[in-house]
Amino acid sequence: MSTIKCYASSADQAVNWIRDLPGDKFPAVVMVSDSGIRSVEQNRRYWGLVRFAADAIFSESGALIEPTTIHKMLSSLYAPVEEDPITHEFRPKSTSSMTVVEFAEYMERCEAFFSTDPFNLDLTGWEVAL
Repeated sequence: MSTIKCYASSADQAVNWIRDLPGDKFPAVVMVSDSGIRSVEQNRRYWGLVRFAADAIFSESGALIEPTTIHKMLSSLYAPVEEDPITHEFRPKSTSSMTVVEFAEYMERCEAFFSTDPFNLDLTGWEVAL
């Protein structure tokens, strides 16, 4: 079974999206609020993934990479970009200021990154250790 994800800004939008699915698709629906910054639970889950990846990289290659280094790499690759209001330079948005939906999308990109080359980490069950 494949996972189908939709980030809707309203319940009506989600219902319309589900109604338009092909008849052979059965989505699991999770409603989240985009009204605030990412949750403590999302943060805990993210750092669990980062630590899992650091441990897996060490186990496979012997390379010791700090979780904060992995976080900086992921942020530079996948975080939404925002403009600094003073310098007008573009930079990755801080994960602590992402909305719930932004952070969920960021997390999906991070998980996908670790499950493809060159890492090919088996992420099955990594959340069990949280």
